[in-house]
Amino acid sequence: MKSVISLLVILSFAVSACSTHRAYFEYSEFSEMPLKTEVLSGSNLGMVKGEDGGAIWDNCTEKARGSVRELISVAKAKGATAIGEIKWSANNDSVPTCKKGWGYLVLWPFILTPLFMSTQVTGVAYKTGGKALLDLPTTPEEEEAFIAYVTSLKN
Repeated sequence: MKSVISLLVILSFAVSACSTHRAYFEYSEFSEMPLKTEVLSGSNLGMVKGEDGGAIWDNCTEKARGSVRELISVAKAKGATAIGEIKWSANNDSVPTCKKGWGYLVLWPFILTPLFMSTQVTGVAYKTGGKALLDLPTTPEEEEAFIAYVTSLKN
């Protein structure tokens, strides 16, 4: 039995590595919310994160865009009007980047190749001096005031 286990250990090995790849887009493409790489003025609402991933052969730029869309969605849910201090986890700077991991695991007679890509981005959600497009009422009093405001616009 020991010889069988020893043979399996000898015939088994793993190799893995990762690489980073640049995603090609500009932050100005996203009209839903201002995205900046620097610290913004306004109320800091805390860190937000967006992440998308998939197979290593997926389009890096599209996956990175998906991460930014998620980042914006999370920031909006916190009540933010802008996102600053954007950083990508693959390279720890503001350049949109994908991290691709690959590896081989040989366990005789099988060869397994896990291939994956991740695009994780973080930022700080800010409530800036600019007005949000629309703040919906959350209480009956705010709802009455909102209806009165909309009615006054019609007149």
